[in-house]
Amino acid sequence: MFVSRKNPLAAVARNPWVALAVLWLVFELPMAFVPDGFSPGAMRPTGEVLALLTAYALSLRMRFGRPVRWLLAVFVVALLVVRLDRTLFFGITRSEPLLYDQMFMVRHFLVLLGDLWSFSFALAFLGVTAGLVALGFLARALMRRTAPLFEGGRFRRTAQIGAVAWVIVLVATIVPSTGDRPWVRWMTPEIARNLSESRRLYQSVQQSLTRSPYAAYDGLHLRRKPDVFVFFIESYGKVMAEQPDMRPIWVDELQGMEGRLSNSGWNMVSGYSTAPVSGSRSWLAVGSIWTGTTLKYEAVYRQFTLGMDHTPTLVKFFQNQGYDAMHLAPSDRPRPGVTEENTYGYDQYIGFEKLDYRGPKMGWGIVPDQYALGYTEEHFLSSARHPLFFNFHMVSSHATWATIPEYVKDWHTLNGTGHAVVDTLKENGAKERLERYSHFVTRYPYMGKLTATLREAYERSVFYDFRVIEDFLSRRDDNTLVVVMGDHQPPVVSPEMANFDVPVHVFARDRKLLEEFEKRGFSNGLVLGTDQPAVVQHAGLFSVFVRALAECCGDSGAVPPYLPLGVALGS
Repeated sequence: MFVSRKNPLAAVARNPWVALAVLWLVFELPMAFVPDGFSPGAMRPTGEVLALLTAYALSLRMRFGRPVRWLLAVFVVALLVVRLDRTLFFGITRSEPLLYDQMFMVRHFLVLLGDLWSFSFALAFLGVTAGLVALGFLARALMRRTAPLFEGGRFRRTAQIGAVAWVIVLVATIVPSTGDRPWVRWMTPEIARNLSESRRLYQSVQQSLTRSPYAAYDGLHLRRKPDVFVFFIESYGKVMAEQPDMRPIWVDELQGMEGRLSNSGWNMVSGYSTAPVSGSRSWLAVGSIWTGTTLKYEAVYRQFTLGMDHTPTLVKFFQNQGYDAMHLAPSDRPRPGVTEENTYGYDQYIGFEKLDYRGPKMGWGIVPDQYALGYTEEHFLSSARHPLFFNFHMVSSHATWATIPEYVKDWHTLNGTGHAVVDTLKENGAKERLERYSHFVTRYPYMGKLTATLREAYERSVFYDFRVIEDFLSRRDDNTLVVVMGDHQPPVVSPEMANFDVPVHVFARDRKLLEEFEKRGFSNGLVLGTDQPAVVQHAGLFSVFVRALAECCGDSGAVPPYLPLGVALGS
C-alpha cells in the first residue's frame, strides 16, 4: 500500500500558533526600518496585539460579537497607520511625529508625490501600494488560520496560554531592557501622550500669538541702518565638518574663501546653530528664525501663519525700522497643491516666474543660484530702496543633487534659448515635473546611506553656492551685514539623529556689527571645529540680529535681552 509522508514544513505552516506568531511579526515589522537601514533589533513586542487577540477571542463567544470585531478591525487599522506614519516620518526627519501635526503634513506629502512623479517613481509607488495590499490579505489569511485556537474544546487551552502570556507581557512592560526601555511597547499610552501634547501645543501657540516680548522691539530706533543680507544654503549642515571624508575639502574651500574676502576688507565670524528639524521642512527652520520661536511642527507653523498679521517677526522688525524687505525664492511657483505665498509680508517677493529663466532645469530648484542672484542683482537690487533687508533661500544644493550647475563667467549665458521652463512645466504636467528625481529613486532607494557618489555631489552643490556668495560679496563695498547659513542638515547624509546643527557664517566690513555674534560664542574666521558645540538655537537668532543692530547702530543705548532659546510656546 502507498504511504504518503507529510511535509513537516507544510505542517508547521498550517499550525495556528505559527500563524499567530507570524501575524504578530507582521505588525512589528515597520519598527525594524530605521534611518540607516533595516534593524530587526529595533523591534519589540507591542502589548496591544495581545489585548486585541484577547478581545477578538471574547467577541467570538458574544451574541453580538460581529460589531465588536468590526470595531477591533478599525482599531487595528488605526494602529497600523500610526506605526507606518512614524516609520516614514522618523526615517526622513529623524524626529518623532506629532499626530496633530500630521494632519497638516498630508498636503505636503501629496505635493512631494507630485514633485517626485515620474515613470520610475510611479512604478515604485505602485509596488509599495501593492505590497501593503498584499500584507493586508496576508494578515487576513493568517487571522483565519488562527480560528481553531478560539473554537470548541481548544478555547480553554488557548485561554490558559493567554493568561500566561498576559503575565509575561505585564512583567516585561515593567522590567526595563537596555537603554531603560521596557521589553514590551504599548502604543496606546504613547498615542494618548501625543494627543495631549498636540492639545497643549495648540493652546500654547494661541497664548504666544497674543503676547510676545518681541513686540517691544518696535520701540527701538536705529540711527544707522546698514543693509542686511541673509543667504540660506539649502541642506548645508554640520555633517560637512564632522565626516572625516568630507571635512578636509570643506576646510580647504572655506580657508580659500576666507583669505580672498579678508584681503578685500571683509571681517567674518562663525558658529553652529541648532535647527528645529533635520532633512527637510525648510520653512520650519526659517520660520523659527523669523518668529523667534522654535517651530518643530507644521501644525504650529500653520497657527502662526493664520495669526501672522499680529505676530512679531524679524521681517516686520526691519520694515518698522524703514527697511525695504526683499525675498528671493527661485523655486517658488504655483503648482498642484502649492500656491505662491508671501507669508511674512515681504515688500518684494521674487519667485520663479519673475526671473524669466529659459535655460535647462537644474535640480529640484530648476533655476541655478548664480542666475537667480545675478538676475535679481541686475533687475531688482540695482533699483532697490535702502536700507534693504534681503533674504535669498538658495536652491541649487537641494537634494537629490543629480544635476549641479557649473559656475560660469557670465550668468547671462545660463539663460538658454527655446521654450521657457515655466511653459515646459505647464505643457507636460506631471510627466515632466521634476523627472530628475527618477534617477534618485532608482539609485538611492532608501534614506540614510552616504555613498561616495552622493557625497561628492552634495559637496559640489554646497561649494557652488559658496562661489556664488563669494562672487557677490566681492562686488559689494558698502556697509552691509551678511549672514550665510544652512537651514537644516541634509537628508540621506545626516549621520546622527540627534545632531541638528548647521554652520552660520557672518560677514561685515564694520567689525562693530560682529561684536554681538562674538559675545554669543561665534569664533573668528569661517572654519569650525568638528566637536564644537552649537552657540545658538535658530529661534535665538531673532534676538541676536536685533541686539547686533541695537549695539552698533541704536540711538538710545537700550539693548533688548538675549533670548537664547527664543520664546517658548505659551510663555
